[in-house]
Amino acid sequence: MRILMVDDTKSVHAFVAMLFSESGHELTHLYSGNEALTYLANEGKNVYDLILMDWEMPGLSGVETIKELRSMKVEIPILMITTRKGDGDMETAFKNGASAYLLKPFTKEALLQKIFEITMKAA
Repeated sequence: MRILMVDDTKSVHAFVAMLFSESGHELTHLYSGNEALTYLANEGKNVYDLILMDWEMPGLSGVETIKELRSMKVEIPILMITTRKGDGDMETAFKNGASAYLLKPFTKEALLQKIFEITMKAA
């Protein structure tokens, strides 16, 4: 599985990389929404199987990035990974194109369960 991770926090990248280190999944690291938009426009819109997207980042937020990706016809499932748990946050993420929602901090089991759910929906 090819996974694109978009998060401005290097420790989150390190944790996810550790989780996938023995799985054989290919993990690409990006650190902002703007970087993700440029990267996917150049690499190809649907070359990944999954995007892990943080909400709160400098520049474009994760929600804004997802909205732009969907307008570019990027159809890759997107798992929003965030600390945001306020009223309406999950609804906002889904309304703008997120496929699933996971609160930080998360466990390996919770992340893998969400990935399984997303890939089962996409199949």
